[in-house]
Amino acid sequence: MGLFQFVKIGSFQSGDKKQKAQEILAKEGIFYKIKVKSSLKMNSFDSAVLGNKYNPIEKMTYFLYVKKEDEKRTRLLLKNI
Repeated sequence: MGLFQFVKIGSFQSGDKKQKAQEILAKEGIFYKIKVKSSLKMNSFDSAVLGNKYNPIEKMTYFLYVKKEDEKRTRLLLKNI
């Protein structure tokens, strides 16, 4: 167990929203962690590979974590993103 407990604030599938959240937290001096999950999704509508259905689309999900003590403040700061 680490020195600080972190809680998940939320997730973003948009890199722009992730960047905006990072800018806000950095400006406010809130320590955060970002974890990235990548998944491949098949694109069955791509006409070039319609027969074999193998044209994966990479989908990135960004998970935002902050220290438990900063949770309420962070949620207020990021509620309109």
